[in-house]
Amino acid sequence: MEIITKGTAAWNALFKGKETSDVWTKTYDTDKIYTMGDLSKIFNEDKKRIIITGSCDAGPTEKQNVQNILEALSKNNPAPVVVTGLALGVNTFVLEYCLEIGIPAVAVMATGMDDIYPRQNLQLANKMKETPGCTLLTQFPEGTAPIALLFLEKNKTMTMISDMAIIVSSKHHGSSVVISKLMYDLRKKVYALPGRIDDLKMKGCNELIGKGYADILYEYSILEEINF
Repeated sequence: MEIITKGTAAWNALFKGKETSDVWTKTYDTDKIYTMGDLSKIFNEDKKRIIITGSCDAGPTEKQNVQNILEALSKNNPAPVVVTGLALGVNTFVLEYCLEIGIPAVAVMATGMDDIYPRQNLQLANKMKETPGCTLLTQFPEGTAPIALLFLEKNKTMTMISDMAIIVSSKHHGSSVVISKLMYDLRKKVYALPGRIDDLKMKGCNELIGKGYADILYEYSILEEINF
């Protein structure tokens, strides 16, 4: 495990000069980041970092959308680093397909490095640690168990280290809605896929688009040559 400490060159490269105290709460140590895996792609200034996230109860349609998004992003030169969580559903689809097609990825955790949550993704997390260009990242020390507050803080960290976000699906009060609004406040680009108005898994996406927090991702080719 590698520890990145506030004030170091590695910390500044990770957060690109953003002051974390403006976003993080004061309920825990905010001066360290813990990582396991290959950090080389994260600190490459030529690589942008893009959040891809969505519902935990996603199905085959969301999985296909994730694959389409990642295939489009892979056509960028260089391909961006993908940032997501370790949750089931969209996050799992994202990490699995990044590993399959060789896109660098960061899984941001809401626990200590010794407590992979959910346990269903233990094997996936271990594979992330062993794959070039991929890493696990958390701001919480070992011994930190999953509690609701820390998932919110994890979302803040995702927005702080990323340049853009793509929301694949989200319920009305989903964490993806929180991420989108944080990105909007940080003046960072957010795209969301639109969905049927009777699809609860897309209600959050439709609201983000309707209220101006996100632009419509109306075709995947938009992502082939990203202009940040």
